[in-house]
Amino acid sequence: MSTATPPEREEGPSYERHHESNQKGVIVGVVIVIVLPFLFMAWWALSPTEQARREGAAATARVLRVKDTGNRFNDNPQVSLLLEVQPEQGEPWNVQVREVISVVELPRYQEGAVLDVRVHPDDRSIVVILGPKRGEP
Repeated sequence: MSTATPPEREEGPSYERHHESNQKGVIVGVVIVIVLPFLFMAWWALSPTEQARREGAAATARVLRVKDTGNRFNDNPQVSLLLEVQPEQGEPWNVQVREVISVVELPRYQEGAVLDVRVHPDDRSIVVILGPKRGEP
């Protein structure tokens, strides 16, 4: 009965370059998998929209106009909403916001609906919709 002998390990400069190249690829892959999520989270936390959500002044907004943009995300429409923002103190102003709204929730975002919003502390053109005003149908 004959036994198979394992192939001999390649040696030499060609093998070393190939082996070194594989190690670099693995290291780069690991760095990408570990570092990119942290960079994305940092970017997201610093976005003006997220800042408005966290630090913005509470206000209400009345929907003046709803227009379909034609874009869909997971079969949900992106709409352009013209809002009249009413801060707790001060004069109201109009702002245009694009928002993806679930088809199930869409009836709650029609003209005349009142929404809870947050307004960016430094830029009142950045308004984040939290949802229909509590207590509204």
